[in-house]
Amino acid sequence: MTGTARKVFDEMARAGVAMNTHVYNAMLHVCLKAGDAALAESLMTRMDAAGVPLDRFSFNTMITLYCRKGMQYEAMCMRERMESEGVKADVVTWNSLIHGLSMEGRVKEAAQLLREMTAAGVAPDHVTYTTLVDGYCQRWYCRRWRQWGCYHLCEDGKMKKVNVLLNEMDERKVQADHVMCNTLINAYSKRGDMTSACKVKRRMMESGLQLDQFTYKALIHGFYKAKDLDEAKEALFEMMGAGQIVIAR
Repeated sequence: MTGTARKVFDEMARAGVAMNTHVYNAMLHVCLKAGDAALAESLMTRMDAAGVPLDRFSFNTMITLYCRKGMQYEAMCMRERMESEGVKADVVTWNSLIHGLSMEGRVKEAAQLLREMTAAGVAPDHVTYTTLVDGYCQRWYCRRWRQWGCYHLCEDGKMKKVNVLLNEMDERKVQADHVMCNTLINAYSKRGDMTSACKVKRRMMESGLQLDQFTYKALIHGFYKAKDLDEAKEALFEMMGAGQIVIAR
């Protein structure tokens, strides 16, 4: 895909087609899809040489690409350039940076970006909060050491920070999505706090979010760990009734 797009792009340039920001943005988006940071950087160099201005889409594409590649320093530098050129960072910009840091286990820095985001007058959305909660609760991949690490709420005592985020969401009237609810249920279940896990489950149902096999498995594991076998069996039967498990015959 990248090779084909680049061939068309080069043919357009040879034919004398005016290469404006929109044309470059289309190519940058192709680079994002392909994860090709080197080609994206070469395109930006050509934009700068030709005097073609970068807009918010250009910057956000580069920042997202860098964050996905684990190039957090380059992403931060791109945000600084974005601001220096008078292009205001939006929720997409901040979410990409927060996600990039969270994926590397740098949740404290990601949380600091949330504060900078709100201070800049940009309202966090459900993606922002889901990313941070997931960062506190779930596994993260450390590209530097090429291994998996893990934050456990029950071990590291990060539940207070998660609760602060949840309270902030309530104040801003930001609705938790399916991913966040499953993450919370799993975290509460691991702590043995089945009251809170069931509370999140009820909120999912009230919000019209569908419970899936991950939801039920977390609940079953939590009840089993708490030695509440009756509730574990009830969750299993509910899972079967919802069609989330197939019994082999």
